[in-house]
Amino acid sequence: MKAEETVVTIIEDDTSNKAGSDGNKDEDKYKVFNDSTQNGPQKDIEKTEIPLCEIPKEKSGKSKAFGDKVYVVAYNSVQPQRIQRAGGIGPPLYYDPARNDFVRVVLILVLVMLLITAAVLAMVNSSDEWRDMFVSTGTMLPMLALLLLMGVNYAFICSACARYPPCNFVCLLLAVVAMTILAAFITSHYRTEIVLYATIATAAVVFVCVILAFTSFDFTAWILYVIVISVALSVIIMIVVLMMLITGQTMKPVVLALLILATLVQCVMLTIELQSVLGGRSVELSEYDYALGAFMIYTSIISIFLKIVQILGILDDG
Repeated sequence: MKAEETVVTIIEDDTSNKAGSDGNKDEDKYKVFNDSTQNGPQKDIEKTEIPLCEIPKEKSGKSKAFGDKVYVVAYNSVQPQRIQRAGGIGPPLYYDPARNDFVRVVLILVLVMLLITAAVLAMVNSSDEWRDMFVSTGTMLPMLALLLLMGVNYAFICSACARYPPCNFVCLLLAVVAMTILAAFITSHYRTEIVLYATIATAAVVFVCVILAFTSFDFTAWILYVIVISVALSVIIMIVVLMMLITGQTMKPVVLALLILATLVQCVMLTIELQSVLGGRSVELSEYDYALGAFMIYTSIISIFLKIVQILGILDDG
Protein backbone atom coordinates (compact mmCIF):
# COMPACT_ATOMS: atom_id res chain seq x y z
CA MET A 1 0.00 0.00 0.00
CA LYS A 2 1.30 3.47 -0.84
CA ALA A 3 0.40 6.92 0.39
CA GLU A 4 1.34 10.39 -0.69
CA GLU A 5 4.25 11.63 1.42
CA THR A 6 4.53 15.21 2.62
CA VAL A 7 7.90 16.57 3.70
CA VAL A 8 7.39 18.60 6.86
CA THR A 9 10.19 20.62 8.43
CA ILE A 10 9.77 20.90 12.19
CA ILE A 11 11.69 23.89 13.56
CA GLU A 12 12.86 23.93 17.12
CA ASP A 13 10.81 26.33 19.24
CA ASP A 14 10.90 27.49 22.81
CA THR A 15 7.15 27.28 23.30
CA SER A 16 5.59 24.94 25.83
CA ASN A 17 4.08 22.72 23.13
CA LYS A 18 5.69 19.35 23.82
CA ALA A 19 5.73 16.27 21.65
CA GLY A 20 3.79 14.27 24.16
CA SER A 21 1.06 16.83 24.76
CA ASP A 22 -0.74 16.35 21.44
CA GLY A 23 0.91 13.17 20.32
CA ASN A 24 -0.39 10.94 23.09
CA LYS A 25 -4.05 11.27 22.18
CA ASP A 26 -3.37 10.42 18.54
CA GLU A 27 -0.35 8.16 18.98
CA ASP A 28 -2.15 5.37 17.12
CA LYS A 29 -2.89 7.62 14.16
CA TYR A 30 0.60 8.89 13.28
CA LYS A 31 3.67 7.24 11.84
CA VAL A 32 6.92 9.20 11.47
CA PHE A 33 9.68 8.18 9.10
CA ASN A 34 13.08 9.89 9.11
CA ASP A 35 14.11 11.19 5.69
CA SER A 36 17.60 12.37 4.87
CA THR A 37 16.65 14.41 1.78
CA GLN A 38 14.01 17.10 1.76
CA ASN A 39 12.67 16.51 -1.73
CA GLY A 40 13.34 12.81 -2.12
CA PRO A 41 11.15 10.36 -4.03
CA GLN A 42 8.06 8.82 -2.53
CA LYS A 43 8.68 5.78 -0.34
CA ASP A 44 6.62 2.72 0.36
CA ILE A 45 4.76 2.96 3.62
CA GLU A 46 4.39 -0.26 5.55
CA LYS A 47 1.01 -1.96 5.32
CA THR A 48 -1.31 -1.35 8.25
CA GLU A 49 -4.82 -2.44 9.11
CA ILE A 50 -6.24 0.90 7.96
CA PRO A 51 -5.12 2.85 4.88
CA LEU A 52 -2.70 5.75 4.99
CA CYS A 53 -3.37 9.21 3.67
CA GLU A 54 -1.71 12.59 3.86
CA ILE A 55 -1.69 14.54 7.12
CA PRO A 56 -2.40 18.26 6.75
CA LYS A 57 0.64 20.39 7.39
CA GLU A 58 -1.16 22.42 10.01
CA LYS A 59 -1.51 19.27 12.14
CA SER A 60 2.24 18.68 12.21
CA GLY A 61 2.78 21.21 15.01
CA LYS A 62 6.04 22.55 16.35
CA SER A 63 7.88 20.56 18.97
CA LYS A 64 11.09 21.09 20.83
CA ALA A 65 11.66 17.39 21.19
CA PHE A 66 12.17 16.68 17.48
CA GLY A 67 14.78 19.26 16.75
CA ASP A 68 15.43 20.81 13.33
CA LYS A 69 15.05 17.67 11.22
CA VAL A 70 13.07 16.62 8.19
CA TYR A 71 10.43 13.92 8.66
CA VAL A 72 7.90 12.19 6.48
CA VAL A 73 4.55 12.07 8.26
CA ALA A 74 1.63 9.85 7.27
CA TYR A 75 -1.80 9.87 8.85
CA ASN A 76 -4.00 6.81 9.26
CA SER A 77 -7.61 7.64 8.40
CA VAL A 78 -10.31 5.11 9.25
CA GLN A 79 -12.81 4.39 6.48
CA PRO A 80 -16.53 3.84 7.22
CA GLN A 81 -17.23 0.38 8.57
CA ARG A 82 -20.33 -0.14 6.46
CA ILE A 83 -18.52 -0.62 3.16
CA GLN A 84 -14.99 -1.97 3.10
CA ARG A 85 -12.79 -1.64 0.06
CA ALA A 86 -10.94 -4.80 -0.88
CA GLY A 87 -8.44 -3.65 -3.42
CA GLY A 88 -5.40 -4.77 -5.30
CA ILE A 89 -5.01 -4.39 -9.01
CA GLY A 90 -8.00 -2.71 -10.62
CA PRO A 91 -11.05 -1.04 -9.09
CA PRO A 92 -11.93 -1.75 -5.45
CA LEU A 93 -14.52 -4.31 -4.41
CA TYR A 94 -17.24 -3.09 -2.07
CA TYR A 95 -18.52 -5.37 0.67
CA ASP A 96 -19.23 -5.46 4.39
CA PRO A 97 -16.54 -7.64 6.05
CA ALA A 98 -18.69 -8.08 9.18
CA ARG A 99 -21.01 -10.32 7.12
CA ASN A 100 -18.33 -12.78 6.01
CA ASP A 101 -19.78 -15.69 7.99
CA PHE A 102 -23.29 -14.95 6.74
CA VAL A 103 -22.14 -14.76 3.11
CA ARG A 104 -20.16 -17.98 3.52
CA VAL A 105 -23.20 -19.88 4.83
CA VAL A 106 -25.42 -18.57 2.01
CA LEU A 107 -22.94 -19.50 -0.71
CA ILE A 108 -22.36 -22.97 0.74
CA LEU A 109 -26.10 -23.61 0.74
CA VAL A 110 -26.39 -22.38 -2.85
CA LEU A 111 -23.49 -24.60 -3.91
CA VAL A 112 -25.04 -27.70 -2.32
CA MET A 113 -28.43 -26.99 -3.91
CA LEU A 114 -26.88 -26.43 -7.34
CA LEU A 115 -24.86 -29.64 -7.08
CA ILE A 116 -28.00 -31.64 -6.28
CA THR A 117 -29.84 -30.16 -9.27
CA ALA A 118 -26.84 -30.68 -11.55
CA ALA A 119 -26.54 -34.34 -10.50
CA VAL A 120 -30.22 -35.01 -11.26
CA LEU A 121 -30.03 -33.22 -14.61
CA ALA A 122 -26.93 -35.19 -15.55
CA MET A 123 -28.75 -38.43 -14.76
CA VAL A 124 -31.88 -37.42 -16.71
CA ASN A 125 -30.03 -36.20 -19.80
CA SER A 126 -27.71 -39.20 -19.92
CA SER A 127 -30.53 -41.76 -19.83
CA ASP A 128 -33.16 -42.15 -22.54
CA GLU A 129 -35.55 -43.80 -20.10
CA TRP A 130 -35.55 -40.86 -17.71
CA ARG A 131 -35.79 -38.41 -20.58
CA ASP A 132 -38.78 -40.22 -22.06
CA MET A 133 -40.45 -40.37 -18.66
CA PHE A 134 -40.32 -36.59 -18.20
CA VAL A 135 -41.43 -35.98 -21.79
CA SER A 136 -44.39 -38.36 -21.47
CA THR A 137 -45.67 -36.82 -18.21
CA GLY A 138 -47.02 -33.80 -20.06
CA THR A 139 -47.70 -30.59 -18.18
CA MET A 140 -49.07 -32.16 -15.00
CA LEU A 141 -45.68 -32.70 -13.30
CA PRO A 142 -44.26 -29.20 -14.02
CA MET A 143 -47.54 -27.59 -12.90
CA LEU A 144 -47.30 -29.40 -9.56
CA ALA A 145 -43.68 -28.27 -9.27
CA LEU A 146 -44.72 -24.66 -9.95
CA LEU A 147 -47.39 -24.83 -7.27
CA LEU A 148 -44.87 -26.25 -4.80
CA LEU A 149 -42.39 -23.50 -5.66
CA MET A 150 -45.05 -20.82 -5.18
CA GLY A 151 -45.86 -22.30 -1.77
CA VAL A 152 -42.20 -22.20 -0.71
CA ASN A 153 -41.91 -18.63 -1.96
CA TYR A 154 -44.97 -17.64 0.04
CA ALA A 155 -43.58 -19.37 3.15
CA PHE A 156 -40.25 -17.52 2.96
CA ILE A 157 -41.85 -14.12 2.45
CA CYS A 158 -44.84 -14.34 4.78
CA SER A 159 -44.00 -16.93 7.45
CA ALA A 160 -41.53 -16.29 10.24
CA CYS A 161 -41.23 -20.04 10.83
CA ALA A 162 -39.56 -20.48 7.43
CA ARG A 163 -36.72 -18.21 8.55
CA TYR A 164 -35.50 -20.51 11.33
CA PRO A 165 -34.37 -24.15 11.49
CA PRO A 166 -35.56 -26.75 10.88
CA CYS A 167 -38.36 -25.19 8.82
CA ASN A 168 -35.97 -23.16 6.67
CA PHE A 169 -34.03 -26.27 5.63
CA VAL A 170 -37.28 -28.08 4.84
CA CYS A 171 -38.31 -25.15 2.63
CA LEU A 172 -34.93 -25.22 0.88
CA LEU A 173 -35.30 -28.95 0.26
CA LEU A 174 -38.77 -28.44 -1.23
CA ALA A 175 -37.41 -25.63 -3.40
CA VAL A 176 -34.66 -27.91 -4.71
CA VAL A 177 -37.23 -30.61 -5.52
CA ALA A 178 -39.50 -28.16 -7.35
CA MET A 179 -36.75 -26.45 -9.37
CA THR A 180 -35.09 -29.77 -10.20
CA ILE A 181 -38.35 -31.17 -11.57
CA LEU A 182 -38.87 -28.05 -13.69
CA ALA A 183 -35.29 -28.14 -14.95
CA ALA A 184 -35.47 -31.86 -15.75
CA PHE A 185 -38.77 -31.41 -17.61
CA ILE A 186 -37.51 -28.51 -19.75
CA THR A 187 -34.06 -29.93 -20.51
CA SER A 188 -35.50 -33.32 -21.48
CA HIS A 189 -37.02 -31.68 -24.58
CA TYR A 190 -33.63 -30.51 -25.93
CA ARG A 191 -30.41 -32.11 -27.08
CA THR A 192 -27.65 -32.76 -24.55
CA GLU A 193 -25.30 -30.38 -26.40
CA ILE A 194 -27.74 -27.51 -25.91
CA VAL A 195 -27.91 -28.24 -22.17
CA LEU A 196 -24.11 -28.20 -21.95
CA TYR A 197 -23.86 -24.92 -23.86
CA ALA A 198 -26.52 -23.42 -21.61
CA THR A 199 -24.58 -24.54 -18.53
CA ILE A 200 -21.43 -22.80 -19.76
CA ALA A 201 -23.37 -19.66 -20.68
CA THR A 202 -25.06 -19.61 -17.27
CA ALA A 203 -21.72 -19.88 -15.50
CA ALA A 204 -20.42 -16.90 -17.49
CA VAL A 205 -23.54 -14.85 -16.76
CA VAL A 206 -23.39 -15.61 -13.03
CA PHE A 207 -19.70 -14.63 -12.97
CA VAL A 208 -20.55 -11.25 -14.51
CA CYS A 209 -23.37 -10.76 -11.99
CA VAL A 210 -20.98 -11.48 -9.12
CA ILE A 211 -18.51 -8.89 -10.44
CA LEU A 212 -21.32 -6.33 -10.76
CA ALA A 213 -22.48 -7.09 -7.23
CA PHE A 214 -19.06 -6.05 -5.87
CA THR A 215 -19.05 -2.68 -7.64
CA SER A 216 -19.90 0.61 -5.95
CA PHE A 217 -23.15 0.97 -7.93
CA ASP A 218 -26.14 0.26 -5.68
CA PHE A 219 -28.43 -2.01 -7.70
CA THR A 220 -30.69 -2.54 -4.69
CA ALA A 221 -31.81 1.10 -4.83
CA TRP A 222 -33.59 0.25 -8.12
CA ILE A 223 -35.37 -2.85 -6.88
CA LEU A 224 -38.86 -1.30 -7.13
CA TYR A 225 -38.30 -0.41 -10.79
CA VAL A 226 -37.06 -3.93 -11.50
CA ILE A 227 -40.14 -5.40 -9.81
CA VAL A 228 -42.45 -3.19 -11.89
CA ILE A 229 -40.66 -4.20 -15.10
CA SER A 230 -40.85 -7.87 -14.08
CA VAL A 231 -44.60 -7.65 -13.44
CA ALA A 232 -45.20 -5.88 -16.75
CA LEU A 233 -43.11 -8.47 -18.59
CA SER A 234 -45.00 -11.30 -16.89
CA VAL A 235 -48.33 -9.84 -18.03
CA ILE A 236 -47.05 -9.59 -21.61
CA ILE A 237 -45.86 -13.20 -21.49
CA MET A 238 -49.25 -14.37 -20.24
CA ILE A 239 -50.99 -12.52 -23.07
CA VAL A 240 -48.66 -14.06 -25.65
CA VAL A 241 -49.20 -17.55 -24.22
CA LEU A 242 -52.98 -17.12 -24.37
CA MET A 243 -52.77 -15.89 -27.95
CA MET A 244 -50.66 -18.90 -28.94
CA LEU A 245 -53.13 -21.27 -27.27
CA ILE A 246 -56.09 -19.65 -29.02
CA THR A 247 -54.54 -19.31 -32.47
CA GLY A 248 -52.40 -22.46 -32.36
CA GLN A 249 -49.34 -20.57 -33.64
CA THR A 250 -45.96 -20.58 -31.92
CA MET A 251 -44.69 -17.08 -32.86
CA LYS A 252 -41.02 -17.98 -32.32
CA PRO A 253 -39.60 -14.45 -32.88
CA VAL A 254 -41.89 -13.03 -30.19
CA VAL A 255 -41.08 -15.86 -27.78
CA LEU A 256 -37.35 -15.42 -28.43
CA ALA A 257 -37.51 -11.68 -27.76
CA LEU A 258 -39.46 -12.21 -24.54
CA LEU A 259 -37.00 -14.86 -23.35
CA ILE A 260 -34.05 -12.53 -23.96
CA LEU A 261 -35.76 -9.68 -22.08
CA ALA A 262 -36.70 -12.00 -19.23
CA THR A 263 -33.11 -13.24 -19.01
CA LEU A 264 -31.76 -9.69 -18.76
CA VAL A 265 -34.26 -8.79 -16.05
CA GLN A 266 -33.39 -11.98 -14.15
CA CYS A 267 -29.68 -11.12 -14.36
CA VAL A 268 -30.35 -7.71 -12.82
CA MET A 269 -32.45 -9.36 -10.13
CA LEU A 270 -29.63 -11.82 -9.37
CA THR A 271 -27.21 -8.90 -8.96
CA ILE A 272 -29.65 -7.21 -6.57
CA GLU A 273 -29.96 -10.41 -4.55
CA LEU A 274 -26.18 -10.81 -4.36
CA GLN A 275 -25.78 -7.23 -3.13
CA SER A 276 -28.51 -7.74 -0.53
CA VAL A 277 -26.51 -10.71 0.77
CA LEU A 278 -23.17 -8.88 0.72
CA GLY A 279 -24.65 -5.92 2.61
CA GLY A 280 -23.70 -2.27 2.75
CA ARG A 281 -26.42 -1.24 0.26
CA SER A 282 -29.87 0.33 0.43
CA VAL A 283 -31.45 -3.11 0.83
CA GLU A 284 -29.74 -5.92 2.73
CA LEU A 285 -30.84 -9.18 4.29
CA SER A 286 -30.68 -9.83 7.99
CA GLU A 287 -28.01 -12.28 9.07
CA TYR A 288 -30.80 -14.62 10.19
CA ASP A 289 -32.15 -14.81 6.63
CA TYR A 290 -29.43 -17.06 5.23
CA ALA A 291 -32.02 -19.54 3.98
CA LEU A 292 -33.95 -16.79 2.18
CA GLY A 293 -30.76 -15.52 0.56
CA ALA A 294 -29.83 -19.01 -0.60
CA PHE A 295 -33.35 -19.56 -1.93
CA MET A 296 -33.34 -16.34 -3.97
CA ILE A 297 -29.89 -16.84 -5.47
CA TYR A 298 -30.52 -20.52 -6.26
CA THR A 299 -33.87 -19.94 -7.97
CA SER A 300 -32.46 -17.01 -9.96
CA ILE A 301 -29.52 -19.06 -11.25
CA ILE A 302 -31.77 -21.97 -12.27
CA SER A 303 -34.22 -19.56 -13.92
CA ILE A 304 -31.42 -17.99 -15.97
CA PHE A 305 -30.23 -21.46 -16.96
CA LEU A 306 -33.70 -22.57 -18.10
CA LYS A 307 -34.24 -19.40 -20.12
CA ILE A 308 -30.88 -19.81 -21.85
CA VAL A 309 -31.75 -23.44 -22.64
CA GLN A 310 -34.98 -22.33 -24.30
CA ILE A 311 -33.23 -19.54 -26.21
CA LEU A 312 -30.61 -21.94 -27.57
CA GLY A 313 -33.34 -24.47 -28.35
CA ILE A 314 -35.27 -21.94 -30.45
CA LEU A 315 -32.10 -20.89 -32.26
CA ASP A 316 -31.22 -24.54 -32.86
CA ASP A 317 -34.61 -25.21 -34.45
CA GLY A 318 -34.10 -22.29 -36.80
